[in-house]
Amino acid sequence: MAGSFGYEKEHYDLSESRAAKVVRSEDKRRKALYQKLGKTDYDDPYLLARSFALAASRAIDVQPVGVVYPNFRDSEGFEAECRRDRRSGFIGKIAIHPAQAEIANRAFTPSDDEVAHARRVIQAFDDNPGVGTIGLDGMMLDMPHLKQARNTVALAEEIARRDG
Repeated sequence: MAGSFGYEKEHYDLSESRAAKVVRSEDKRRKALYQKLGKTDYDDPYLLARSFALAASRAIDVQPVGVVYPNFRDSEGFEAECRRDRRSGFIGKIAIHPAQAEIANRAFTPSDDEVAHARRVIQAFDDNPGVGTIGLDGMMLDMPHLKQARNTVALAEEIARRDG
């Protein structure tokens, strides 16, 4: 997949400083838009850049994290943005206020149903070694689904160890 986007892992400095630059860049755009429009729910002009940043980070195995939500008193807006970020493929969210931590953790924690489904996906591939595509519950699943299932289970297991 890396080649399909033109992002080859060996051509990029994957240091924390480079990842932080991406986050700061998006955060600056968000703050400028927030100051101009006085709200945080309109970021359509930046969806393409955000999508490219997400695709690039996934292609070079850098975990993408959603940027700051500047209105730390707007819990509902923060939660909605966390859900949107998770649906988009981000693995977490930068929080700027302690009240945001619980909301972000809840939004990015896989549900029991999601973990159970992920385990079924993994089991289906394990039961059919060497195949690239399987059917499960009337849906066609392939390698990206298996990778996501493994990530979901790994995250759930890490959370369980942490909360243990």
